[in-house]
Parts: sequence; C-alpha cells; structure tokens
Amino acid sequence: MKKALATFFLLTAITVAVRADILADWTFEGTAITETTSSDYIYGPADSGIHAAGSSGGGHHAATNTAWSDNVGNGSSHAVGATRWGTGDYFQFSLSTVGYNSLTIAFDQTGSNTGPRDFELQYSTNGTTFSDFDSYSVTNVTWTSTGAPKTASNHSFDLSSITSLNNLGTVYFRLTDLSATNITGGTVATTGTSRVDNFIVNGVAIPEPSMLGLMGLGAAMLVGVRRFYRRNS
Repeated sequence: MKKALATFFLLTAITVAVRADILADWTFEGTAITETTSSDYIYGPADSGIHAAGSSGGGHHAATNTAWSDNVGNGSSHAVGATRWGTGDYFQFSLSTVGYNSLTIAFDQTGSNTGPRDFELQYSTNGTTFSDFDSYSVTNVTWTSTGAPKTASNHSFDLSSITSLNNLGTVYFRLTDLSATNITGGTVATTGTSRVDNFIVNGVAIPEPSMLGLMGLGAAMLVGVRRFYRRNS
C-alpha cells in the first residue's frame, strides 16, 4: 500500500511539472483581418493563450505592394495570406515565455502553385538577430472552412533544446522564405501566395521551488519503499 501511494505521489508531481500549456494561439478567428497593400502587416495579439496579451502576429515583405489578405483557414473561416514573396520575406510572431520553458511550435501553412516552397523557422530573443532552427517545405493543400483540418499542411517543431528562449519577456519567431523556388519547382510569381493559420506556441511551466521539493520528497519515498520491499521480500 505504501509503495503504491509513494508511486502515485511521485507520478502526480511529475505530471503537474511537465504539463504543456498553450502560451499563444493565432487562429485568426477572433480579430478581423485587415486586408491591406503594404510591406508590413500587423494582425495583433494571439486569439487565445496564457500569454496572448502583449503578443503580436504579422509579417514583412520587401515589396511595398504586397497584398495581405483574409483567406479561408484550415478547417476555419480565416487565415492570413500574402503575395509578392521574395527571399527573406516572412511571417512573424512574438510573445512572452515568462514562467515557461521547453517550447514547441505548430502551425498550418499552404500556398498556391506559384507561391514559395522553401521556408525556415527562425527564432530571436531580441527581435533583431535571428537564428535558423529548421527548414521545411510548403505544399499546395486546398483548405476549406468546414470539416477536419488538412494534416498535410501541418508543421511542428520541438524547440525545447533552445534554452535561451525560456522565461523571457518577449521571444520572436519567423517563417522566412528561403528561395525563389515555387511549390511546383518553378520560379515564385509576384501573384504567388503563401497562407498561414493556427500558429500555436506551447510551453511547460517552470516548477516552483515548493514543487521541486515535493518531487524530491516523492522520489525519496519511492526509493525508500522499494528498498524496504526488496529487503523483506
């Protein structure tokens, strides 16, 4: 009985410590998407999440006549799209990670056949200097506003190894165009589009000192009970 209780206590403490929370989720359903022609676009704070307040989503293109548009999402009514892609252009998202570590990111992205294919997920702790994390390719997946989301357009990344992103007032992520190659292998056209939806950042709460103490006590109890049963079995 004591062994079972100690095991339960330890597993409960560990489960609480490693629970992943949604820090920010840009579904693009909560705020009206303003269609504009400009180099820069700002959607604004995430639609939900623990750190939605103070977060920001948008993008930047070198071309001043980039069309930022409201498009059908992946199983929803809205997503942000853009034309006139050039190498180095990007979607960008920023948020606080205070109190959290072990970040993971997931999002949906699609494009027209003449839109850009090659992208890089980048991160920054100051909004100026960005580091490459991983590259990925976008395919042309037809999104609809109803029905289940198309998993073929989903991308996910585990950034838990990037400890510099942990517990900061603001971190930044970019989905950056890497080349002039379009989805079909040709050249990106000025009217070629890329579209993003459901950009989600998750994190694991950093345990309070009291929780670390409970985890240590639970571990000690479990070890003690196991030793007792080995000696008396």
